[in-house]
Amino acid sequence: MKNKREVVPTGAYYEHTSPLQSTVPKASRAPDHQRPEESGTSLPRVRPGSTGGGALEERLPPAGGASLSQAESDRRGVERAQAPARAGAAVRAAGTGKRLVKKSLGQEPPAVVERHTVITQARAQEAALSVRHMCEVLQVNRAWYYAHQQPTQAPMPPADEPALCQALQKLAKEFARYGYRRMTAALHRMGYQVNHKRVLRLMHALGLVQPPHKRRVVSTTNSKHGLRVYPNLIHELEVSRLNQLWVADLTSIHLPEDFVSLAALLDASSRRCSGWQLSRRLDSQLALDALNQALAERHPPVGWIHHSDRGVQYASHVSVQRLQVAGAQISMSARGTPLDNAQAESFFKTVKVEEVYLHTYQTFEEAQAHLAHFLEEVYNQKRLHSSLGYQPPAEFEAQFSVLS
Repeated sequence: MKNKREVVPTGAYYEHTSPLQSTVPKASRAPDHQRPEESGTSLPRVRPGSTGGGALEERLPPAGGASLSQAESDRRGVERAQAPARAGAAVRAAGTGKRLVKKSLGQEPPAVVERHTVITQARAQEAALSVRHMCEVLQVNRAWYYAHQQPTQAPMPPADEPALCQALQKLAKEFARYGYRRMTAALHRMGYQVNHKRVLRLMHALGLVQPPHKRRVVSTTNSKHGLRVYPNLIHELEVSRLNQLWVADLTSIHLPEDFVSLAALLDASSRRCSGWQLSRRLDSQLALDALNQALAERHPPVGWIHHSDRGVQYASHVSVQRLQVAGAQISMSARGTPLDNAQAESFFKTVKVEEVYLHTYQTFEEAQAHLAHFLEEVYNQKRLHSSLGYQPPAEFEAQFSVLS
């Protein structure tokens, strides 16, 4: 408890003492006959109105009342002058001769830039002096010192920089939505030894980094029907060969005055688009036409799996009957789980981002011509797939056939 001061009616003050303080005995004053004789030296006087330590007229005498003699004072001064230099003396000597270590009484601290100059000069004269120690002595932030050093000259760009920029621009014309990872893989295939971080930097400098496109969601799945649905057979399936699993799905493409529907089938092993169809109608015939095209191009063995959602286009009697004739096992995703058909969803995202969103189709025929070129000439033959080790599907299937 702290001492409290209260005002008594007469205007005088008295102090309250806590119970703990009251138990401590106070030092009693020694009797006069036991007190030592006081020296003739009087205590120093303070100038009126002064508050600083420099206002004292003379130093306090040492304990015992005896003051230092003039000879003793001179001897100590000589010893201090001959003593080894303290830490930081070399730093002060490297400067202009002024005291730069700390702010003296009544003096302004030196500028930080001036301290920076002192450190630089001291490092040039005394290599043994560490920057950490000098920054501590001069009260300079070490991170600030390193940040304000003389900037080094920027290195010259490598000799292959112009050729690399031209290769990036050429790739961007054909694959406008390529990211820096696929750009790096494409450059490696062209013979350039380049790091992905350098590719990203150059793409930013050339303005080749494309912002993400906002998705437009249009529902194409109608699973509210009374037709038979089939279980999911690919939940824990490991695809190890071609024509083992085909995935199918549908999507919509926006035209100025209408929507058109795109149906496609992919080989889950090579990501190759084996069949596709574009139609103005979203019905079972669209899915059947894409299936017939894929079966005419490829001949899967009996027992292959056809996986799709449980929409009415794939659950219809004509689609199921055609799959059974082809010797397929029918597999369907659960309702509301698009991740069960993630490969088909990723394929349509690629088609829209790298082809559909880059053009404004005015007619059905224009959309069909652009999609035919992209799917057959670009996607299957040239586009690099990260899941295939950055190879096109056609190249992957050729290597797979040789190894088989």
